Amino acid sequence: MRARWISLTILLLTLQCGEGPSQPRSRPPSSLEELHSSLLLIDAHNDLPSYTVRGVDVGQPRNEGHTDLPRLRQGGVDAVFFSAYVARGYVGKNQAAHRLLEMIDAIRT
Repeated sequence: MRARWISLTILLLTLQCGEGPSQPRSRPPSSLEELHSSLLLIDAHNDLPSYTVRGVDVGQPRNEGHTDLPRLRQGGVDAVFFSAYVARGYVGKNQAAHRLLEMIDAIRT
């Protein structure tokens, strides 16, 4: 039985290494801007929710911090993974849970 699975796996891998893409590749981008706009750009870790729960309007350009919504749009970011991090200073009864739920609400809205 194991030999069958190995054979099937080898067969499928071999078939995947066939002719390559069925459609010819388009011409290469002529500029960095064209390349950038042709790609999917994802910010894989963003701390904006921690600013939002402090009352900062991240919809307006800011001088502090690494990002805000206008800069994300200007940079052509297509998707963002927002983080919901609670610092260890929230040690009182349910403080950390309350802070985390505030951040999750900020992400969802």
